[in-house]
Formats: sequence, C-alpha cells, structure tokens
Amino acid sequence: MEYKELDQQINQIIDALPSSCQEVFKLSRLEHLSHKEISEKLVISTKTVIDIYVMCVNVVLRLGFIDFNAIFSNILLPY
Repeated sequence: MEYKELDQQINQIIDALPSSCQEVFKLSRLEHLSHKEISEKLVISTKTVIDIYVMCVNVVLRLGFIDFNAIFSNILLPY
C-alpha cells in the first residue's frame, strides 16, 4: 500500500470517529502519548481516557477497518 493510500485510510478512520474519540485517538496513536499523559493534557481522568479509547476501538472494528488493523496491528494496544 502506498503512503498516500495509507494516509487517506487513516484520515477516513479518524473522521469516522465521534469527536470525543478523535482527540484521544490522535494523541494515543499519532502522538504516542500514554493514557496518563492524555488524561493530564485533556484534564480528564485516566479511566475516562480508557473508556473513550475503548469506544474508539469499537467504532473502528464496527466500521470494518480490517486492512488498517493488519497494517498497524498495534492500533488495539494501548501504550
């Protein structure tokens, strides 16, 4: 898969997420922040970050972004 196609697929996934998920997802997956770092940055509890992240993963799975998971198997693994 070419970089341009991959970039489009990543953006499609992020755009499909609810707005609350988008920020947590970007901070976790693109900026590689831990749940604790995200909670400090967004001034929310670590549990809330985890709950939002789980919701994000469920949306990604429900929408069937299987190719993305195959390419980035760590998408489901929190830091």
